[in-house]
Amino acid sequence: MKKKYALTFFILLLVLVGCKADKDISFDDRNIKFKLIHSSSDKESKSYDIEITNAGEIEISYLQFYLHFDS
Repeated sequence: MKKKYALTFFILLLVLVGCKADKDISFDDRNIKFKLIHSSSDKESKSYDIEITNAGEIEISYLQFYLHFDS
């Protein structure tokens, strides 16, 4: 019975040690790049195609983008 508990404790210890993060990853907005791909305009409107890339280590799954334009 002691061997069973020792084996369980050892496996649990390996799982806990194996799940530890090696480095602290934090968000840096300088890793987000905006690039104007195409712009067009007519008498009533203007249209822009913007490419957004993420060079950071954190995956961005939701992005809210606000654009303010003064003419």
